[in-house]
Amino acid sequence: MPRAPLYSPDDVYSDLPKENALRNAKYTEKKKDLGLKPFSHPVLAVEDLKSDPKYSEAIHEISLNKMYVMYWLPEQISLYKLFMNKDPIGSICIDATGSLIRSLSANDNSKRIILYYQIISSFQNHRSLLQFVSEKHDANTLSYWLREWLRSGIDAPKQVITDFSLALLNAAALAFNNMPLSQYIDECYKDVTDGVSIEKTTILRIDVAHLCKFVSMWRCFDNNNRHQKDFYMRCLNLIRNSTSLDEFKQLLTAVLTVAYSDYEDDNDKNVCSRYKLLLLNLMKNESETLPEFPEDHLFADMTTVDEDSEAPSTHRAKSLK
Repeated sequence: MPRAPLYSPDDVYSDLPKENALRNAKYTEKKKDLGLKPFSHPVLAVEDLKSDPKYSEAIHEISLNKMYVMYWLPEQISLYKLFMNKDPIGSICIDATGSLIRSLSANDNSKRIILYYQIISSFQNHRSLLQFVSEKHDANTLSYWLREWLRSGIDAPKQVITDFSLALLNAAALAFNNMPLSQYIDECYKDVTDGVSIEKTTILRIDVAHLCKFVSMWRCFDNNNRHQKDFYMRCLNLIRNSTSLDEFKQLLTAVLTVAYSDYEDDNDKNVCSRYKLLLLNLMKNESETLPEFPEDHLFADMTTVDEDSEAPSTHRAKSLK
């Protein structure tokens, strides 16, 4: 007869503390180590920390309504200066997350609290430079945060990488280039087309991963056609890697021609077929440059059709429509 086990994995001894009790004990011990005092409002607790010499140099500004806290260490300023002196590009990344801090229950009109932060990447390592916890997410507030950081005695970065947040892009343009985002885009376009150099201290870029995710979520890709989506995502990569304005125009023209063509003929004289074949060839070997040919040469044999010739067979193209 098999013997019953002496204990079951589901048995819990009464003298062992529960998981919640251990979590509260750990939280209480951390508060004691940090010197935190009980306050009715979390912002008041942060304000009390600012008066402590241990944290006075880290916490720079606090607002209660709407809530925000600016904080960075003197060591982070020294790290940024060292990075700017040694890195030839001098690029920083600005990102945000709202999954770390819960909203203030004491304020009925409180909005989502987001942590904004700057990081640098060097030799496979990421280092934080600047933090900002805020209930306000407009461009004016974010640009004020960045300008206060510049007042610490540092130079503006040479390059800033952000996501598709218009507030962050506008704030970076205002703080680092002293112009709104719309003017910055116009100045960059003049620089490319007319060769007129502009006095901008910081180049603004959008992160590639955010760009690809943004395009992949377009509603035109909701038809679950995996091959179609993969084709246009590869087209996006070709456009992103273009090195001149002329190459960008040719690639964009090719992509839009394929996307908006209702039909794709089987012969090689069809505009959509020629452009699609060109894009596919470039995808196979992305190291190749776009062929330098005038548009008239491309369509020289497509503009006229022999009236006695047989009409080409057509089939429905896989367009974005």
